[in-house]
Parts: sequence; C-alpha cells; structure tokens
Amino acid sequence: MQRHILTVLFAVFLTTSFFFQPTPAHACSCSTPTPKEAIQQSAAIFSGKVIQVQETSDWREWIPLSNQPVHGGFEVVLDVQSTWKGMDQTQVLIFTEGWGGGCGFPFEAGKEYLVYASYWERDVLETHICSRTAELIHATDDLLTLGPGNPPSQSVEIVWTQKLVPYSVLALLTLAVLAAIWLAFRRKRGRS
Repeated sequence: MQRHILTVLFAVFLTTSFFFQPTPAHACSCSTPTPKEAIQQSAAIFSGKVIQVQETSDWREWIPLSNQPVHGGFEVVLDVQSTWKGMDQTQVLIFTEGWGGGCGFPFEAGKEYLVYASYWERDVLETHICSRTAELIHATDDLLTLGPGNPPSQSVEIVWTQKLVPYSVLALLTLAVLAAIWLAFRRKRGRS
C-alpha cells in the first residue's frame, strides 16, 4: 500500500513538473529621463492613490515547453486624482515587473504616486523604476514641469479578477492523472 502511495505521489510530481519553468534573471540598468523627456516618452501621465497591489504571474508560464518569455510582476489599481496625458479614467490598472532584480516599481497600497506609464509588451499600461514614476511627495520637480493637471472625467471601477484558467487546467490534469493511476491499480487488484 505504501509503495502505491509513493508511486501516485511521484506520478503527480512528474506530471506537474512540466508546468513549472525557471524564470530568467535579469538585472535592471537604466538612466532616468528628465521630466521633459519622460513627458514625450510616456503614453500616460497621472497621479493617483494605490488601492490594490496584487502579485501576478504570466499565463504563459503554464504552457509546457513554451518558448514565450514569462513576465511575473504586480498588477496595481489606482484611484486617479489628476491627469496630464493619455488618461481620463477615475481608476486604472497598471503593471510593473517583479521587484528586486527586475525593474518593477515598488508600489504600496494607500500611498499616492505620480505615474509615467507606457504600453510595452502587454496591452495594459506598464511602469518601472527607469521611468520618473515616484511617490507624489517626492515629485515636486515633475509637478512644476507638468503644471496643473485635470481631474479624470470618465468614471471607471476596476473589477479585480483572478486568472483561474491556468490553475483550473493544472487541477484538471492532476485529477485526470490521479484517476488514471487509481483505475490502473484497481484493474491490477481485480486481476489478482
């Protein structure tokens, strides 16, 4: 009986190990643009208060033997207070890479920020430590350059959604493997 349990555990490990891939490490190296350069380079510039920060992983990491790059990081929801460029919503979802060796900006819930964001590899706004994104109390030079902002006019409420598809696929595959192993053992016992 103990041998069967070890066999089942090994089969589950073997089956699920194909879904986990190492994340490539990269160090962040950059120079921060001047406020005028950042205005030209950014798709959106706004100030806002962080209401939610959630760690996320890219769905592509669940595809076995995928050659697509995997981008883990953080999804951040902000209540927009003032806008200068490319933003007219009362709430916005932006993405930032993982912190540490990545270039992600360390947002904290409850704090206010001046955000310079662009569309890079995703279809959502992204920011990083190489932009001029900063906590609002440390952005006085930028605010002087930007001048007075405008309040957002489009009322939007971001609904936080979990990405259940990868986890559901993994759970279904694991259940299928366990069921196949259980049926094999049951047939083997029936023959004995």
